[in-house]
Amino acid sequence: MIDKDMPFPSQGWRQFLVGRKDILDKYDKAKVYSEGRKVQTYHGVAAEAEFRNWLENFLPKRYGVTSGYIVSQFVQDAIKRPHFDVIIYDALNSPILWIEADSDHSSAGQSRAIPVEYVKGVFEVKSSFEKRTVVEALTHIRELSYLYAQIDKPGERYKRYFPSDFFCGLIFVELHNQHASETPALSELMKTIDIRGYYGSVILRGEDRVSTSTCKIDTIPSNQPINNHMDMNKSFMLKNFFWSDTIKIKENLYSWVRLSWEDFNFSTFAFDILSLLNGTYCPGKKSSFYVFGDSKWKV
Repeated sequence: MIDKDMPFPSQGWRQFLVGRKDILDKYDKAKVYSEGRKVQTYHGVAAEAEFRNWLENFLPKRYGVTSGYIVSQFVQDAIKRPHFDVIIYDALNSPILWIEADSDHSSAGQSRAIPVEYVKGVFEVKSSFEKRTVVEALTHIRELSYLYAQIDKPGERYKRYFPSDFFCGLIFVELHNQHASETPALSELMKTIDIRGYYGSVILRGEDRVSTSTCKIDTIPSNQPINNHMDMNKSFMLKNFFWSDTIKIKENLYSWVRLSWEDFNFSTFAFDILSLLNGTYCPGKKSSFYVFGDSKWKV
């Protein structure tokens, strides 16, 4: 329960949003350069690199942030190793199996190969939110299924799976009006119950939304169907709040999504990651009230 005398907004909440703005500014600048390229992916790469830089600066130094590969000692070398945008790992204890130079030349931009037992979290970054990118991102995350399908037994000397507290999620830079009514994209997010440790997703910016607001999308399981009778207008995903109806996953298991646009969703996302790393994350509860604020609030 929140203390009614707790002062809001918290100190520094506007300053904290500078990190989000830096990601978007780098993305927008790169998008201009991408316009003349045959394959327009440079802006997405720039967003990934800037997100990693921000996250590396935010997290305690015991955690490393990199793009790269996740390696298990019981997977044959002939099997393709997928490359992931954001890997959070135990920097104090993990060896780096190898390093590949990357185009942004920063330490966070290098691609590293991390042993699976030291990987804490994985995020996929996509430029825009739409069904195609949601499917691509989730398909990529599911390429790790052989590593999160089981958990090593306590005391196992030769580990082959992610640790029990492994988590993963999706980050989208922007949502355009033309994709703001894509129920199939949300339906794909409702099917993520099979992914161990799936946290949810965020959209950093929405077209015609308040420039400081971030969207947070939570996937919530249910043991019964729910019909929320929400107004499905042509841009329902840009509304302040949205609750979907459920879809059936299997017998006695349903899933639905909750969506919200708030200034404090970016800091909520940041401190949720920290709580996931510390083992204190609790769905439905705020992980922290540091830098907690919103431009709609009257001071």
